[in-house]
Amino acid sequence: MRIRAFCLALICASPVFAGVKEARCSETTTRYAHGILGDAIEFSALEIVTDAGKSITMRLPATRVFED
Repeated sequence: MRIRAFCLALICASPVFAGVKEARCSETTTRYAHGILGDAIEFSALEIVTDAGKSITMRLPATRVFED
């Protein structure tokens, strides 16, 4: 949860993403086998929706995941 809040804060700080209405993790993946909290499913993308209704998807490289 802290990672999502941190990413959203970084995005909102950027003038490119001013007016972010919503952000959510998406595109589940099992490429990160850590599973410390008992589940091995993480997310490889972050979907952002602006106040103007524009949808933007940020995908991470294959070596990274969003943990939630």
